[in-house]
Amino acid sequence: MGNLQVQKILMGFLIITSFAAANLSSNLANAQSYRPLSKAEIKAQEKAEKERLKAEKRARKAREEAEEEAREQQEKLEKRARKEAEKRAKECRKDPRRCPPPPQSAYTPAPTYQPYQPAPRPSYEPSYYQPSYYQQNPADTLRTEISNSYAISEQDRARLNSFYSLRAYEPVFTRSNQLSYTAQDLKRAVPSVIEHGLHAADYWDQTAEDLFTAYTLNNAAAAEVKLAQIFLKIANDVSVGRVDPREIGKEIRFAPRVFNRFADLNIAIQGAGALEAWNRVGPQHDRYLQLQVVLRRLRDMEAMGGFKAIYPPSTTLEIGVSGPTVLALKTRAQQLGYVVDSVDDIFDEQFAEIVKDIQATNMAPATGILGPKDYDAWEAFGVTSARRIQQVELTMEKLRWLPEALGERHLFVNLAKQSLEVIDPNLANPMLRRQRIVGGRFERKTPSMQDKVTTVVLNPTWTVPLTIFSEDKLPAIRQLLADPINGLAAVAEYFTTHRFVVFNSNMTQQIDPTTVDWMNLN
Repeated sequence: MGNLQVQKILMGFLIITSFAAANLSSNLANAQSYRPLSKAEIKAQEKAEKERLKAEKRARKAREEAEEEAREQQEKLEKRARKEAEKRAKECRKDPRRCPPPPQSAYTPAPTYQPYQPAPRPSYEPSYYQPSYYQQNPADTLRTEISNSYAISEQDRARLNSFYSLRAYEPVFTRSNQLSYTAQDLKRAVPSVIEHGLHAADYWDQTAEDLFTAYTLNNAAAAEVKLAQIFLKIANDVSVGRVDPREIGKEIRFAPRVFNRFADLNIAIQGAGALEAWNRVGPQHDRYLQLQVVLRRLRDMEAMGGFKAIYPPSTTLEIGVSGPTVLALKTRAQQLGYVVDSVDDIFDEQFAEIVKDIQATNMAPATGILGPKDYDAWEAFGVTSARRIQQVELTMEKLRWLPEALGERHLFVNLAKQSLEVIDPNLANPMLRRQRIVGGRFERKTPSMQDKVTTVVLNPTWTVPLTIFSEDKLPAIRQLLADPINGLAAVAEYFTTHRFVVFNSNMTQQIDPTTVDWMNLN
């Protein structure tokens, strides 16, 4: 994704939400001083990252093959030992003379009283004794643990059964007396959920750490289930979201999606690993992937100290003006990826062009001048980096409420920016059209939802909804009528200026608005 596209997302990002953001903390350390990367550097980094991932995949595959081969050899040895023991026992039952008892001593001393002492626990050969966890089939043990554990919620129990039933309840994260490589990979991958706007502390708790570090055969089933719960919970949250949209408010009208991609998880966890499995089930459309890039850059900025909110001064900022606010604005523009030749306190022509781009991105007149009341443009500078990270995380959550596939050709409405985009992903330039829309007021928000377009009306009429009429239009008309001399003329001008007309109840006759008793409407 180009730097310009990322800049526009960073600068034009406004969010309307009614639920609190998660507490954010960045653990990135030893950050180098920030500078915009060139295209060649970006390509080189992407190439290096791909090579690294390929090398990790090859190494992981080799380790898994070696582990699988060792497990198969162990199973063959155990199976052979069991068969030999069964054959020996069968021969003894058939002909006891072939298995004589050990010789007895000819002299047996008289018994003497001894205080009771428990007999020492006998030692057994590994081929003939296994602890209780392996006295029954591991699949049966795992199925029993999932069914009987009181620590598992019904939602998690359903996920676990859906996941393990596809693999005949074969364990994923445990292998006899040790944790599998997949378990090690899961622990390493959990911190990477930050790339999806999630936080590792919400998933990897002290219980998981204790089971992981003090793993024994006695807690193998509990460890298997706990690690699977973490893996499946992250997959669910990345794919369909953490929050039920119906719990947010009446203006959110998305139906909650149900995660059902357990087959994909089974395939990915055995080969590509946990992180790649989560990436596969997460949203794949460009809007979500672009926000991941934006979030990564914002976290890098936050690690280097971040940025604070910049508020408008009492004077207008234009070419030739200088001051500390100009210096702060130039520094912010450079942090966000704009090329600023001179980071000083002088508002020059180059910075005026940057301001124009910011104004256009925020749907404001692109004048290149920042006045104290240019709220749309100042909105881009009036937030901190921490708050911007929260906004990106919340928007990523809302994008997870959308269907997995947005459709071959679709409309996307950005209520915060009050814009509509017509998208066709099959074209070289997917955006066919972008235009302004009119959204509801803060107290009467336009609902967020997903629906199907069946009809398009060009140049439509608009019948004022009852709520808008009673709360907005009628009070304005009555205020005009409060003037006893010019009231009727003002009402006539109001309807002409706004191009409103009045009809009777069955829409068959147009009525002169000055003949309506607006003061006594029921």
